[in-house]
Amino acid sequence: MNHKIGRTSFLVGLLIVSLSIATAYAGHGKGYGGGGQEGQGLEHKFKMKAHFMMENAQELGLTDDKVEEIRKLKFETKKALVRQNAEIEVLGLDIMEKLHQDAIDVEAVNKLVDQKYELEKAQAKSLVGVLAKLKSQLSPEQAVKMRELWKSGSKHEEGWESHREGSRTRGR
Repeated sequence: MNHKIGRTSFLVGLLIVSLSIATAYAGHGKGYGGGGQEGQGLEHKFKMKAHFMMENAQELGLTDDKVEEIRKLKFETKKALVRQNAEIEVLGLDIMEKLHQDAIDVEAVNKLVDQKYELEKAQAKSLVGVLAKLKSQLSPEQAVKMRELWKSGSKHEEGWESHREGSRTRGR
C-alpha cells in the first residue's frame, strides 16, 4: 500500500513538473504569435515592418494620409496585443495554480490549456491579417523600393536599435 502511494505521488509530481515546463516553454519564443524571443514571430515582424515603413516614409513616397493610416494600425494593433497577451498570461497563471493543487483536475487543466492555445491561434491569425493590411498600404513600386531600402540597410539598423532599446526600457 505504501509503495502504491509513493508511486502515485511520484507520478503526480512528474506530471506537474512536465506540465510546468511545457507551459513555461509554450509562453516563450513563440514562432508564430506574439513573440517571446526577439527576432521571431508575427508580432515582431509587424512591429519591424511598420517601424521601417514610417522611418522611410519619405524615401518610399508615402503620403501623409498613408503614414497616418500606418500609425493608427500600429497603435490599434499594439493595444490589441497588450489585451490578448494579458489574457494568455492570465490563463497560464490559472493553469499553474491548478497544477499546484494536491489533487489535479486534469479535465479542468486541459480546458484551460485549450483556451490558452485558442487565444494564441486567434492572435496569430489576427496578426496575419494586420500584416496583410500593412503591406496593402504600399503600391507595387513602393514595395519594391522598400525591399531595396531594407537590403541596403537604410534606417532599419538604427530603427532596430531604437526599437530594442524602447522594449528594454519599457519592461523595467
